[in-house]
Parts: sequence; C-alpha cells; structure tokens
Amino acid sequence: MKLLILCEKNSARQTFEKALNGRSGVHSIVTPNDEYYLTNASGHLLELADPEDQVSEDKKDYYKTWDLQNIPWDYTDFTWKKIPIRSNNRSTELLNKIKQDARDKDGIVIATDNDPSGEGDVLGWEILEYINWTKKVYRIKFEDSEKSILHGLEHPKEIVNRNTDGAYLKGLSRQRFDYLSMQYSRVAKIKSKEMGYDYGTPKAGRLKSLILGIVGRQWAAINGYVKKPFYEARYKDNSNHEYARKFEEGDTFRHTGKVHAEQEVQNLSDDVPKVLESKRKTARPPLLLDLSGMASLVQKKGYGTDTIEKVYQNMYQDGYVSYPRTADKKFSQVQFDELLPLADEIATVVGVSTALLTHKELRSTHKVEACEHGPNRPGQKVPSSLKELETKYGKVGVEIYTTLAKSFLAILCEDYVYDVRIATLENHPEYISKFNMPVELNFRKFLNPLSEEQLYPRDFGTTASSFVFSGSNKKPSKPNSTFIFKYLIKNDVGTGATRLSTLNDLVRDKRPDGRPLQPMLLVSKGVYSLTPLGQVEYALLSGCFLSNPKATRVLQDAMAEVETNPSEEKLNKIYDIFSEMFSNDFVTMQKNSQNLKDVLGDVKPEALVSSSKDSNTRQIMYEGRSGYYKVTYSQKGRFSHKFTKSEINALEQGKKIMFDVSRKTTTGKSYKQTITGKLAWQKFTNKQGEVIEYLGFKADDSNRKAKDGKFYPRVFRGHEITDADAEILENGRNLTIPVITLNNGEQNSNAVVKLVDGSGKYKKIEIVEWGKRI
Repeated sequence: MKLLILCEKNSARQTFEKALNGRSGVHSIVTPNDEYYLTNASGHLLELADPEDQVSEDKKDYYKTWDLQNIPWDYTDFTWKKIPIRSNNRSTELLNKIKQDARDKDGIVIATDNDPSGEGDVLGWEILEYINWTKKVYRIKFEDSEKSILHGLEHPKEIVNRNTDGAYLKGLSRQRFDYLSMQYSRVAKIKSKEMGYDYGTPKAGRLKSLILGIVGRQWAAINGYVKKPFYEARYKDNSNHEYARKFEEGDTFRHTGKVHAEQEVQNLSDDVPKVLESKRKTARPPLLLDLSGMASLVQKKGYGTDTIEKVYQNMYQDGYVSYPRTADKKFSQVQFDELLPLADEIATVVGVSTALLTHKELRSTHKVEACEHGPNRPGQKVPSSLKELETKYGKVGVEIYTTLAKSFLAILCEDYVYDVRIATLENHPEYISKFNMPVELNFRKFLNPLSEEQLYPRDFGTTASSFVFSGSNKKPSKPNSTFIFKYLIKNDVGTGATRLSTLNDLVRDKRPDGRPLQPMLLVSKGVYSLTPLGQVEYALLSGCFLSNPKATRVLQDAMAEVETNPSEEKLNKIYDIFSEMFSNDFVTMQKNSQNLKDVLGDVKPEALVSSSKDSNTRQIMYEGRSGYYKVTYSQKGRFSHKFTKSEINALEQGKKIMFDVSRKTTTGKSYKQTITGKLAWQKFTNKQGEVIEYLGFKADDSNRKAKDGKFYPRVFRGHEITDADAEILENGRNLTIPVITLNNGEQNSNAVVKLVDGSGKYKKIEIVEWGKRI
C-alpha cells in the first residue's frame, strides 16, 4: 500500500524522517510493507473565506455591507468555503505540492499535531478536502519523540467519514463559532463610529475580549482606588517578630484614627513570647510550567512575550524544548522515562547540583496515565552549554531553557522540608505570630529560592512590646502577564500557548509581512494597558457574554459533546449557543454605545482613523490639525506612485519614507529614481490669488548640492545620504554604507563608495568595494 504521511510543518517532517530513516521507504503501518512518502504543510494553509464569499450571489451585498440591519447572520446561508491563506504566499504552492505528492497514493496518514482543541485534525482534513481526496484516510496520535512517532505509526486509525470524526468536528465547531464572532467586530465598529469614536475595527473574540476585559476592569479598579488607612495595636519581640490578632469584618480593634490605636497601646504592658507549637511540614515541587507560565517568568527578565513565543518555537524546531501548544502540566510514565536519562546532563548545563536529583520516581501528583504531549520541558537535544543557546537564540533562549530545565529538575528532588513555628504572648494569648524555619531546602535551592531572611530566620524573642501598626486596604495590582494568565487559568480558559499567542496578538502592531496593525493593548515594563481602540471594545462589550469566561466554558462543554458524540445535530448545537449568546449581547452593545462618552470621555482626535472623501484621499489628524491628503504622488507625464499601507502608516506618524519610481531619459532609456519625503502642511496660490494651505506629500530634492556647486544623488542604492555622509564624500574621502540594494533586489553590507565627477554640472557616486552579500 502506498501511503502519504502528512506532517504539520517542515520541522515535524524532519523528525519523522529521523524516526523512519528517510523521507520515503518501506514501513509497517497499515500493512506489513507499506511504501510511505513524507510531505508537510506549514501550519494552516487554508482559511474561511469572507462572509460575502460564503453565500449565494443574491446575498453577497447583504453580507458584504457593514450595516446593523444585516446583523445577525444566518449561518445556514454559509457554505463554509475555505481558501488558501492570503497572508501566506506559500499556501497555494504547498497545497499544489501535497496534491502532487498524493497523486499515486492509496491512502493519506494525517500526522498533524494532536491539539486538545482538535485544531490539528481540522488542519489535516481541510487540506484533504481542498485537494479533493476521496481514498483512504488514517489518523495517528503521537507525542514529540521519534519513539512515540514509531508507536503512533503502529496504531493508525482509519477514518471512513470525517463528519463522524469527533476530534475534527470539535475543532471545526470552535473554528466556526469564532468565525461567527466576527459580527461583534462589525457591531463594535459601526456603533463606535456612529458615536464619534472611530478608532478602528476592534478585534472581538472569546479570549481577546476576555483579556481586554481583565485589563480594563483592573485599570478601572486602580483608578477608582481610594486609600483607607487603618491602625491597630500589635506587639513586636526583640527578634523582630510581630504578634497580631486575627481580624474579621466587624472587629473594633482596627481603628480608622491613629489616636484610638495609640490609646490602646498605652494600656498594653510588655509581655513574654511563648511558643505554642512547631509543626514539621513538607512541600512538593510544583507542577511543570505551561507556555504562558514560562513566558511570565522570562518576561520579568526584560524580554517581550512576543519574542519569547517566537524564540521558543525556533528552539522547539531545533529539538531543545518540547512541543509548545500543549495543555498538559503532568507527565505520562513513558514521557518521564524518556527524559530521565538526560537529567544529569541538563542539570550540568543549567548549574544545578546533580546530588540533589535523588527522587527518580514520578510522583503520583505529577503523573497521568496518558496525555498527548506532556508538559513544556527540555527537549531530547541537550545543549553542550548555555553559550550554545545564547549564540543561536540570544540571552532570551538561555532564560527559556533554564526556566524549563529547573522546572523539570525540581520534580527529581526531594520535597522541601520546613517547620511552622507558632507563638503567642503569656498575658495576651489573642496575639499570634508565626514563621517558617527551613529544615531541608532540596528543590528550593534553585527553584523559587528563599531570600536571605527566609533562609536564616531568627527564633522568637524573649520580650515583646506594643506598638501602633499602620496599614491600609490593598491597592489593586497592575495587570502584567502573570496577573492576566492567573485569571485565565483560574477560569480554565485556553491552553498556555493560546493565552500567550492571544495576548501577543492584542499587542502586535505589525503583520508578519510588515503591514501595520492596530494594537488593542500597549505593554510597558511588563504592564498592559488599553489603547484607545482597546478602550472602545472594553466599553462596548462590558457585560456581554462573549467577554465572560462562562462563554468559553459553555463552548468547551458543547465541544466536548461534539467530540464524544460526533454528529451534525451536536455541531448545530454550537450554532444555537452562539445565536442565543449574540442576540443578548447585540442588545447590550447597543445600550453600551449610548454611554461611550461617560466611559471614554471626549473623543481623542489623534486616535481617529483616516476616513476617505474618495478612494484617493485620507483624512487624519496631523501636527494637531485635521486634513486630507492624497494617497498617490505623481509628476504629470513622468510617473505616479500609490503609497503602500506600510508607507501610509509611516507617513501618518510623521516619518520620512523612500520609494522607487520608473523614469525615462529624453532618449527613451528607462532608469530608476528613488524618492524620499514626508507629509507636510504646504501652501499654494490659486488663480484668484488666494493662498491655500493643504496637507500633502513633500518630496525632498532628488539631488544634493556639493560645495563646488555640482549636484549628486540624495539617495544611492536605497541609502539616503545624510549631512554627515555628504561631509565625508565632498571632502574626497571614502564612505562606508551599512546596506545597499542591488539591481536584483538583494542586499550587500558595508559597501564602500566615493564621489567622482560626472558630466556637466553633475557628480556621481561610485562603488569602490561592493561589501558582503547579506
């Protein structure tokens, strides 16, 4: 039997190659001597088409028009058509290759990732549907290792009908639920624009809206915080231990005025500490980290979570760390046994004493009978040193590996042992003090290490005196990633990887291709806050079911039903859940829109998006004034250039841009001219003699004027000649240019140029050394 094994990405295919000793060959999968060939996608290659492309011709305008009259959508109108992902230039190419690879095969083995949400199953099936595959289909489950891959290939499951495949339908139900959620973005855009807060299009969605709600509510609590000081009488002994009464709401010993506490202290005599008990306790190592937990710890070292996510993915592809998108925090015995032999080697790399690794059995608290991927942990490839990781991934790679390694090594250590020491006062037994006395540190020598004060606490003193303790109600903490993830974990929303990637999406201001995005969150020193657009969504979705963790729990329960009892009836239940939720939220959002001014205050002109008078103009606030500018720059009869989205983004931020246009000499020979410039308020006099001020692109002079009066190019091969550069060139010295662009579009670094005489009143820049290819 000829089988095509479809892997999720190139790195996964390479792991399969190692396990099978080749990209093609013979292996026992379905029959004893199957001929196999490995191919791969690159993550999702397909996406759902826009709503207007999901419906019949007579309904296209209805779904294309952003109008509240056209909401809610009727999901029965949709064909759920998928198209190659538009932002991925290789999608169509890879789909065609997979189709070509499958041409002479008898069956396809879906070997995509085993995501808890069923996403890997959707990814595989949508490719098979796109290439019109009608022959045999098998699904294998495996973990990350070569051993697990071989085990998975020994137990393929034939799937006769994808519409009875629980994992696939589970993933499909989530995907379609989230697709229908786009209606929230349309409503938010329409209502915010209607009320004057046209800050852009909100990115509404279950997890996104929930995170924005967490951040918004926390800042509301911070801004609304009123400090309420209190005072009470306490004791302190000569070893600096404090003794206090247990406070419960309604107790009168906690005073709002200091004078009352001072009066109480005056009536309290000195006392003698008395040890009540000393309890021996132990603490097991914590469960291993998920991706969001790891990112929170590494972020505290000064690294952005977006960088952490990207670097982790690269480290995973290279084998240094495990699969990122796992929902597991515990090991199966097989996974533990596989990593255990590498423990001493890992410990040596991260500077943990191997003498501490004495607990070689997997604790029941850290064990599950079976799991898809296991927790985030070090991979099977152990670096020779941390320097090896730093060279490949920078210092953030070192922090990622060290954090995961110590989390894993901790479970190989004995429990932390400590005594809880409790004391009271002989004449005032209602006053209590307690502290922990370390006995055996074990894993806490390197994981969550104790402070100097905690390591060597002084025992209770011999005398104690009263004093006035001053405190206040706790100020709400600022929303950092730890705060956000803790809330999501508590409410069981998302996997660690999903939490992290969604948070990064809300902060991201650029697409992978460099095109601008409107962020919903800002992050500064690890603290998150809402952008004006984020504030709009937070205000509009306040009180909506979508931004409530209950929405995810309801969806998860319904998805679990779909997986357990796969059927069209169960899938339709997902649509019913969405319809009921959206119908209520639709009303809530419209009510919230009437209160936007009360919540958001005055419109921020600088946050307004551009609106068009026509397709060739944009309106923006620029240098404190509103104006329209043309999105094209032309010289009549010579050239015309339409600004790209990234150029528009730069221009509207007051930045200078650079672009090339095609020109012709008087003899008809074509050449390329580089234009530089920026937006500026300019003036011209019309035929009636009126001076008109307008906003428009102002190009720099294409040439610089040298000291001798001759002209030479302002831009050379993509590099703008600065005043400092000009000083070097005009004094006859060579200039090193960091990057130049070649005629074929490639680039060289550190090219050396000089200024030489040209014809007539012109000079030219000549290359002395071409530099090195980048």
